[in-house]
Amino acid sequence: HYASKGVVLASGGLAGIYQHSTNPPGFNALGSSVAMACRAGVETKDLEYVQFHPTALNIPNEARFLLTEALRGEGAILRNCYGEAFAKNFHPDGELAPRDIVARGGFEEAQRTGADVRLDITHRDADWLYQRFPTISDYVQTRGFDLAKDSLPITPAAHYTCGGVSTDLNGCTSLPNLYAAGEAARTGLHD
Repeated sequence: HYASKGVVLASGGLAGIYQHSTNPPGFNALGSSVAMACRAGVETKDLEYVQFHPTALNIPNEARFLLTEALRGEGAILRNCYGEAFAKNFHPDGELAPRDIVARGGFEEAQRTGADVRLDITHRDADWLYQRFPTISDYVQTRGFDLAKDSLPITPAAHYTCGGVSTDLNGCTSLPNLYAAGEAARTGLHD
């Protein structure tokens, strides 16, 4: 036991418990702060709300690198294993639908076909792509892909925990002198 005037829970969210997560390797996003708070009887809220990003690079045995929504904004197309564009099948806005709808649509298509969904922006000019998306271009190149020539294997991945330990806007929890911050906290800021 340790004496303290206050304790802050700030170990991140719980997106790391999912098979596919954009949290970096070794990052403790396993819900440990929430678990400790629950065991102590501290209020939690909205733990069922986890944001899934629809386009994370899906390479076996690697962390899921987030492929920005800007790729879809610039015209990237979701394709199934047959090369067919399918996003308009699940929403009139296709790739530009809200991320939860795109994530669910990609997941369902992968389940239906039994194979990876791909993100394809190869119809755009190569030099423009490399200049517009240098970090992504460099990263995928180290994984054997060329953004301008290859469609990329993707999967939806847990990205952000929306719920957590209930706090007020100052980080105070239902237990005196226990505070929560960051993704471990459910502050009500976005209500």
